[in-house]
Order: sequence, then structure tokens, then C-alpha cells
Amino acid sequence: MQERIHEDVDNFNEVEAPKPVDEFTLLDSLSYTDSLNTLIYYYHMTSDVDTARISAQELADVREALYQQYANNIRGNLKSKPYKDYGVTFRYIYYKEDAQHPIFDFTYTPEDYK
Repeated sequence: MQERIHEDVDNFNEVEAPKPVDEFTLLDSLSYTDSLNTLIYYYHMTSDVDTARISAQELADVREALYQQYANNIRGNLKSKPYKDYGVTFRYIYYKEDAQHPIFDFTYTPEDYK
């Protein structure tokens, strides 16, 4: 299964990336860490999103909404079923264009999506 995941990751990175998600977000790349059995999605938020002007509460609300959205997507996504059956941990990391540290970092273990 790890070989298939690596093939899927390589295919996405070579053919589809970067992939627009919405007007402010790009899915830059994927990676897979064998030792942690973790599939990581790297997102990039454009400079149009000024996180300095967003209140802490608004940022927390966005974080919670994204967390719930990904949790629901993982549970309901049939394409990820082989990964889920293999016990893959899914991680989603959001960076702002000019930031070195992530704005959001979500991790979903098999216990979270089963």
C-alpha cells in the first residue's frame, strides 16, 4: 500500500500541483511519510488573505470550520477508503505566502475518522 500512496503523491505533485482550491488557497503539494504512515497536504494561502487583520476569534472560527470540514470529508470520501483501511493519518498544513510557520495544522488519525 505504501508504494501506491507514493505513486499517488508523485502523480499529484507532477501533474496537478499546484491546484487551486478557491480564490485564496492553492494545494501546493503532497508528501507521505512511511515511518509515520502519514499523508500530508501542503496548502498555500495567497497574500490576499491578511491574517494580521483577522481577529483571534475569527481565526479560531475559521480553524474550527476547516477542522470539521476535513473530518467530514475524510469520513465520507470513498477515494480515500484504501488509505483509511491502511490506517493512514491525514495531515493538512496551511502556510501564508510570507510566513515561515503554518497558520493551520490539522491531523486526523484513524481514531478520528472511524
